[in-house]
Amino acid sequence: MAEEWFERSFREDYVLVYQHRDDSAADEEIANLLERLPVKDTGRVLDLCCGSGRHSRALVRRGYEVVG
Repeated sequence: MAEEWFERSFREDYVLVYQHRDDSAADEEIANLLERLPVKDTGRVLDLCCGSGRHSRALVRRGYEVVG
C-alpha cells in the first residue's frame, strides 16, 4: 500500500525540522491570529494537526482549554 502524504510529512524528524520554532514564536503567531479572528478571550479550542503542541501551549497560556 502506498504511504500517505501525512505519514511522510510528520515522521519522528518533524520536531527536529521545526526545532527553531519555539514557544515564543508560537506565542507571537497565536497573538497575530487572535487579533484577526472574531473569537472569545477564553473557551475551548480543538487543535487539529497539533504537532508538538507549541500552539496548544500558547493558547493554554492565554487561558484557553485546548484539546489536540
